[in-house]
Amino acid sequence: MNLNPGLFGVVFCVFVGAVLLTPMLLARRRADQERGHAPAFEAFCVGSFGFGGTNFPMFRLSIYDSFRVIALLSPTVIPFAQVARVEVCGSVLARRVRIETKRGATYQFAVRNPEQVVGLLQHA
Repeated sequence: MNLNPGLFGVVFCVFVGAVLLTPMLLARRRADQERGHAPAFEAFCVGSFGFGGTNFPMFRLSIYDSFRVIALLSPTVIPFAQVARVEVCGSVLARRVRIETKRGATYQFAVRNPEQVVGLLQHA
């Protein structure tokens, strides 16, 4: 069997593109609680959950009046009552919003205005 290297390169690039785009597209799905509500803040951003993270804007952070939604592969609705701590962390060049839940989950998001996001999350 003779494999054409040019065809292999094209197939490999399409595969890598699909792997990178799939989480971005899946993060745009809405949870049932979001339907009919407008978010006070929404961003598609680089982020991390626990020890793993992304360098592409694969996370969606949406803040509503009584809950927030974090989406990577599927949307996760987290009520404000479950938020234990919110803070801005990092250096001057790489500031992130760090969110800890009462269940022990830790999220970090690189958003454009982290102070605004912290203010919205601390209102409850």
